[in-house]
Amino acid sequence: MKALHYKIVITFLLLTIILGVAYYELLYKPKDTIELYQSVNFSDPQGLEELFLDDYHSSEKQELLEEIIDKNSTPWKLRQFSLFQYGDDAFIIETSPGTHKLKIIDVRKIPNESLHPFN
Repeated sequence: MKALHYKIVITFLLLTIILGVAYYELLYKPKDTIELYQSVNFSDPQGLEELFLDDYHSSEKQELLEEIIDKNSTPWKLRQFSLFQYGDDAFIIETSPGTHKLKIIDVRKIPNESLHPFN
């Protein structure tokens, strides 16, 4: 009887740990522009490292985010964009930030020459 009780307790604890990690990954990582702004604005400079993908981290990019933190004010506007790039065409789609499902606000076709900062 005691062995069964211990197995139940251990199973419950393991399940709690696994669900806790999954909960953290799903709810505490920014999923849209507003959550990203909150993560950047309320992070210390060392906390910003967690927001970067490993391959894209650079000191220059971190300095830019630290500059955003140092502004000590809220941005005038937060906008969220997706860039769809096809052979000769590219499209910028503005989507609704902070909504459960993305809604399209605007679509613009842009020349590939304008994509240089994103490459």
